[in-house]
Parts: sequence; structure tokens; C-alpha cells
Amino acid sequence: MEIVALASQLNVLNMLINNNVENLEWCTHKYNSNYGTLPQRIGELFSKPVTQKTKNGEIVGWFQSARQAERETGIEIAVSESA
Repeated sequence: MEIVALASQLNVLNMLINNNVENLEWCTHKYNSNYGTLPQRIGELFSKPVTQKTKNGEIVGWFQSARQAERETGIEIAVSESA
């Protein structure tokens, strides 16, 4: 016999507006973690701005993160912690 446990959580929809029982939904941890703007807020918290410069030091581009710079320029970026 095999027993499979399913992990589930309660997600409160619009908690600041309405926290009644009718406003609850069962969901998985993954769904709850990705609900709303959490992934975007985490990305903004840890990303650092990147500038693109010519060899003469002239700024020709500005990006919110290294990942965005890679996507938009097609140039792979080596990130330095000392900057």
C-alpha cells in the first residue's frame, strides 16, 4: 500500500479588503508562493542596476538588472561582487 500526502495551504484572496471564510481558497505551496506580485517584488529587492558603456566611458544603456541587460543586448554578463 502506498500513501501519498498532498500538501496544501490556505490562500486569503484580498486579505486587506475581505478576510471572510468565503474569501479563502485551497492551494499548493508553489501556487501560493507565486501568487500576486511576490516574485516581482523579490526580483526587485535583489537586482542591481546595470549600465552599458562604450570603451570611452559613455553610457549607452541602462538596465534594472544584469538579467535584463543580457536579454536585451544578447551579451552574457559576468557579475562582479566588488562593484
